[in-house]
Amino acid sequence: MVTGSLDPKLSPGLNALLRLAESCIGTGVALLAARLWPSSNHQADDKS
Repeated sequence: MVTGSLDPKLSPGLNALLRLAESCIGTGVALLAARLWPSSNHQADDKS
């Protein structure tokens, strides 16, 4: 979204590719955070 506003002459294909890459990076960061985030479920499993 930022790239489209910075360069309005950007081709639609490249804009779509950049937005897809941005979504993949965001998904990767969210998955990493979810895996590293301390959870009460994991702590309950350790006590059993």
